[in-house]
Amino acid sequence: MDTMLAELTGAVAYLDDVIIVGKNSEDHQKNLEAVLERIDEFGFCIRPEKCTFGTECIKYLGFVFDKHGRRPDPAKVEAITRMAAPTNASSLRSFLGMLNYYGSFVKEMRELRASLDALLKKDQPFVWSSDCQAAFDKAKLFLNSDLLLTHYNAAMEVVVAADASEKGVGAVIMHRFPDGREKAIAHASRALTAAEKKYNQIEKEALSLIFADWTGLVEVVRVILAKE
Repeated sequence: MDTMLAELTGAVAYLDDVIIVGKNSEDHQKNLEAVLERIDEFGFCIRPEKCTFGTECIKYLGFVFDKHGRRPDPAKVEAITRMAAPTNASSLRSFLGMLNYYGSFVKEMRELRASLDALLKKDQPFVWSSDCQAAFDKAKLFLNSDLLLTHYNAAMEVVVAADASEKGVGAVIMHRFPDGREKAIAHASRALTAAEKKYNQIEKEALSLIFADWTGLVEVVRVILAKE
């Protein structure tokens, strides 16, 4: 499928599903016709009843996409928020896996997961504490909030911010709009390893810059050190 869509703009595929987008109706129509021609060239057939044309909003791979950006699919979020508190490491891993799927929306993800991740350490007994329950409830609350990530636009200014704490590193890639507003494209974070926790603060900050690697989206870098 990727080979078939190679060099076409405004089209992306996952397995046998194809999404076609455009900046406006005319652009969308042009991209749609190009994809249909390519499908015909490759000898494939499509089933009209399986297709949706001219829609302004779609659900795809657990996300909702529209002109404003992407957000978690409410149905998927509801499934997570209905989950009972984990009773063992296996059920906790299942919850964290579902939570992490939407990690790019939550800049506080590493803090949210900290007490839960601690339960999965080797030889750590599974004791569901009040801190774990609080983190579990807070994670659900975050997923139920108004989460939205803007679409990446290669023609717009990109800003990448990175930071480090005693426990982890985090980063965000954003677009800066002409009016000065900044909107997140994606968030990322991770906990520090035992060895990394021994770094001094400037080394942790440097590590956060290495972690904030969006190669392919950010080509020209100007580093600004900000101090709170």
